[in-house]
Amino acid sequence: MTATTSTSTSATPTLTTSTSTTSLTTSTSTTSLTTTSTSTTSLTTTSTSTTSLITTSTSTTSLTTTSTSTIAITTTTAYTLCSGLRWNQSGIIVAGTGSSGSTATTLDRPESLYIDANDTLYVGDHYNSRIQKWTKGALSGITVAGTGAGADATTINHAQYVTLDKNGNMYVSGHLMDEVVRFSPNSANGTTVAGTGNSGSGLTQLNKVSDLIIDENFNLYIVDQNNNRIVKWTSNATSGTVLISHSYISNVVGILLDPYSSNQVYLSDNSRNKIYLWAFGASAPSVSLSQVNSTSSATLNGPIGIVYDSFNNLYVADQNNDRVVMYCVNSSVGIPVVGESGNTPSINQPFDVAFDSNLNLYVASTDYKVGKYQKL
Repeated sequence: MTATTSTSTSATPTLTTSTSTTSLTTSTSTTSLTTTSTSTTSLTTTSTSTTSLITTSTSTTSLTTTSTSTIAITTTTAYTLCSGLRWNQSGIIVAGTGSSGSTATTLDRPESLYIDANDTLYVGDHYNSRIQKWTKGALSGITVAGTGAGADATTINHAQYVTLDKNGNMYVSGHLMDEVVRFSPNSANGTTVAGTGNSGSGLTQLNKVSDLIIDENFNLYIVDQNNNRIVKWTSNATSGTVLISHSYISNVVGILLDPYSSNQVYLSDNSRNKIYLWAFGASAPSVSLSQVNSTSSATLNGPIGIVYDSFNNLYVADQNNDRVVMYCVNSSVGIPVVGESGNTPSINQPFDVAFDSNLNLYVASTDYKVGKYQKL
């Protein structure tokens, strides 16, 4: 907006306006200033009349005018994007049928999900001891690791957890494996990259893996549940390094790297019904999330899988509440996004959640299926 002054009180400039919008953006917020009029408006100014608009880095806005125009000022921040995220409560089944089975179209307790850049879905098919790959729009899955992948395929006993690195290598583990196995693209023959396959507490061993994740530098972060620790295995390492050691880890079933720091992780505690933010080497978590803005259940109950969206909002498979909960960036109170309104297909004790490139939400449920909920 331009400030207008005059040295004479007799001069009366006429200002004709139509609907207009002036936007000013600061480092932390966006201020929208809108002036509307349906007729010619006269603006009389004197030498003492000024109109000024001042924006500072703290988003303090000052507006002084003698005009009778109505001016609305709205301030928003990036975090309000969270409130605009909505999903269709009626989803579709994209993997499995809702009945247990071991065929190409069925699943038996899908417990983990991973979606790559091509929107290909990978499913940890627990009781079938295999990893199933479902390309976008496919009506059946392809076994890429474990039982059914071929005569020479590496055995993955009750595989539960699957993730991929940026080169397309796949990493698989589970409660009964006591190791992490890596599969190169298009290969069913895996290589052990962490643990020995025999349970133990040494730095070369693992005891009941309950989730894993890999970073951009190919470092593996593993929930070593029965050893009450989070361990890191660098690429080609022969032993791990303990990052967190605490009795709480005995109930942790999900892990995510903090998108803002390389020195801490988010962990889901299925027994204490909390999500922790825990720095490496710390004796306790710095953040503990459990509260949910809901009339049906105001806290988490049995959280398992956790994932971020592209805005770094955190999502939780709230298993015993049959729902998915979103924690907006910088918020300590969750918002149910699917599962509380009688969804079709139903969400029955969800294990894991994932997003495709269009922010459609995928949910793996105990009842032998993966549902897709379209972003609105």
